[in-house]
Amino acid sequence: MANELSLSAPMIRHVLLMLSSAEPPPPEDEIRWHAAACQRDGSTALVTTRVLTKLTPGHSTVAFYGNADLNNDYLGCGTFLEYVPLDTHRGQEILAEHPLYLSRGIPRGARAFIILRDVCEARAGEDLESLNGAIDSSGWSDGLPLTLEHIPQGAARIQVYFSGTGCPCGAQRGAI
Repeated sequence: MANELSLSAPMIRHVLLMLSSAEPPPPEDEIRWHAAACQRDGSTALVTTRVLTKLTPGHSTVAFYGNADLNNDYLGCGTFLEYVPLDTHRGQEILAEHPLYLSRGIPRGARAFIILRDVCEARAGEDLESLNGAIDSSGWSDGLPLTLEHIPQGAARIQVYFSGTGCPCGAQRGAI
């Protein structure tokens, strides 16, 4: 019998980012603003202090949770479209015209804009488990469920890659 090659869909990489209450704008307000912008305009540009790699436009989830001052609460998520470094002409154009960041400021160390669609706020009682993810901290996945208890300690908590179904917003909430 001949060996059969099994073709499977490629693993989609997602990322969970911590938003700090010590930096502007306040994280809950920021996610609420971007969710409204997506409802109104179809997409939004969210500033980040992180370098993001290996995300798939139109498929990868960018999820957000708060720092310890916010009880590490899950804040919401959206679908990744593009990464635009702040030090590019386009990044500077976005910054110069962005109503939220012009009025509320940007965090120290801002590096880029993440262009997102389908941003939604977490519902009451919703937590990181709603992302149905497994942490990808060493290679493709070490298999630990994406829960607050399993997120690495220290600086690694700021940016955690994961695999799984990702953001529930688009499919379950009728997002754009």
